[in-house]
Amino acid sequence: MLSINKIRPIRKMDSLFITASSYEERCLKVPELIDGTLSEDSIIFLYNDVADDPIGNANHNYIYKILKKRSINEPNVLSCDFTDPYSLVVEFCKWAEGRRLEEWDISIDISCFTKLHLLLLLKHIGSEDKRGVIRVFYTQPMVYLPMIPGKRRLSYDIGERCFIPYLSSSVRDGREALIIFLGMEGLRANRVWEETDPEKTILIMGRPGFTEEMEKISERENKFLLSRVLYDPSFSQRDCSTLNPWEVVYALKEAAEGVDTLYIAPCGTQLQTLGIYFFSQIVKGKRIIIAYFPPKKYARPYSEGIRNTFSIYWQGSSSSFKWPSFNLGVKEEIKRDELYEEVLFNRY
Repeated sequence: MLSINKIRPIRKMDSLFITASSYEERCLKVPELIDGTLSEDSIIFLYNDVADDPIGNANHNYIYKILKKRSINEPNVLSCDFTDPYSLVVEFCKWAEGRRLEEWDISIDISCFTKLHLLLLLKHIGSEDKRGVIRVFYTQPMVYLPMIPGKRRLSYDIGERCFIPYLSSSVRDGREALIIFLGMEGLRANRVWEETDPEKTILIMGRPGFTEEMEKISERENKFLLSRVLYDPSFSQRDCSTLNPWEVVYALKEAAEGVDTLYIAPCGTQLQTLGIYFFSQIVKGKRIIIAYFPPKKYARPYSEGIRNTFSIYWQGSSSSFKWPSFNLGVKEEIKRDELYEEVLFNRY
């Protein structure tokens, strides 16, 4: 994974660039970093709550103007509903009908997608016969809303539960486990646990976190579940970087030992969610179900400011994924906020 300050095509020219507009300032960073013509086509996903927000609308129009200059064809605007886990991929499938995506080099700015939409989009694009390169960008904000004095919540109310089959297996019985990536919304994480009622629960705490303050906020938000580790033998906890997808892969690999069905709750970061996708492409003989409760409303502005933008890319179908030879001890050597300069996964 690389920290970047300029974006050019993967090879000669990308086939497609995908992003989502937002009321978060960081949605502007990747389009602004594009140097010259990037792609033949581009897609901007416009969430319903962004379309209703003056700042979101202004950001969307700004991104549209940039991509109009940076892609050969006029940008495509696809509307989607943040409360509906399938709305984004349904709209994308309609647009992609008749196009041979398996040959395409595709760049995606994942910074402002919902986690369910990100997982389903990657699953659709990364098809079995995929031969092009997939590249993702992620931009950190300067601060999240709970770090701002007087602000506490990132979202309000809990929507309908979403249990989405993500990886099939011939195994229908056997041991089950719930793996929750803890973030800053403990109520939604609690609801996943209550609705799943698993034999075994593994809590994954983000360490190193975005900042030390955010680690403390996450601990406070999830104190009910974390406290159960002390007295409930069906609970366990482990730490995992919020920035390194491959640490997520290894954490899930260890958690999956002796388990046939994994319920995974992506309540952590976008890059942890990317790690969940990588794991689903590598693991064999397991059934994965994504367990999640989207909110009914996100707080605004959700985050403020812009920090680093990271890039990671890979090529090929799921059959070409292999366990990376990644030294887990490296996390102890990386200081907080230090830029990752090592390519952790590069397959073209």
